[in-house]
Amino acid sequence: MGHSGNSTATSEAGPVGQQLPGTVRLAGMLTLSCLTSRTGQITVTFAGELDYASADHACDYVRAVIDAHGGQVLLDVADLTFATPAAWERSRG
Repeated sequence: MGHSGNSTATSEAGPVGQQLPGTVRLAGMLTLSCLTSRTGQITVTFAGELDYASADHACDYVRAVIDAHGGQVLLDVADLTFATPAAWERSRG
């Protein structure tokens, strides 16, 4: 699941008029980024390692994107190199 050339970084306001989060790097292990396609599809990309320590921050990031977009958000986890089951469980809480 790669990114095509028809995506742009979300440095501009989203469809609901709120600012979407930019790229963040958590503890040097996990990078989260938010892209908007030309059709308006919002994609949050996870790259690196998602562990118990980064799960809450990752969840907060995704919630902020959902709140700003007001619609469906696609999660792209193809670039995760590690994800502990505890992180997924923690993020569901």
